[in-house]
Amino acid sequence: LKSSTGDILIWGEVPPQGKSMHLHFVSALANDEDAAGSFNGYDLLPLPLELDEAWTALLHGVILASTVPCSVAKAKNINTHIEPAMELGATAAQQPPREFHAVERACLQICLAHSVSVVARRLEEYDLLGFAAETYGRAIELITAEDSPIIWGMAHKHLGNIHVLIAERMGDPSALNDAQSALQIAVDTLP
Repeated sequence: LKSSTGDILIWGEVPPQGKSMHLHFVSALANDEDAAGSFNGYDLLPLPLELDEAWTALLHGVILASTVPCSVAKAKNINTHIEPAMELGATAAQQPPREFHAVERACLQICLAHSVSVVARRLEEYDLLGFAAETYGRAIELITAEDSPIIWGMAHKHLGNIHVLIAERMGDPSALNDAQSALQIAVDTLP
């Protein structure tokens, strides 16, 4: 990827049951791991095998959100297209197919929360941070540390980062207590 002009590497798999596909995203430029909504190789976007307009918009929005722009022109392009893609894509993410199991549903919520967090940061629409925090919370409720310790721990890490950003941008000092609690769970869970 570094030797090409590509911005993002996308890879995936179809799990053995064959009812969904799982995609991963890594930007050519490194993400700030502490930034709210930063994608990493652990994140996966579960998608149905057949994509309608809303699922395609979600995929488009997640690709844009997971890409760290390497130029001002690319940043402007992402900023122009990310919000409309996520507005339509969020409808799909909030109504996953019945076939999706709990971990897939949690991962879907995490990708939605990441993308909304990125919209909030890039477009300075900080009122979206509460929705992102609620979405991370929904993901955490779907699984346990025993089900998937990495996903559960990373969801808490991201929830903590969102609460730090809420404290900074929204002037809510109580959010720091929520951040501390979530980040402590992440530290205790992640290897």
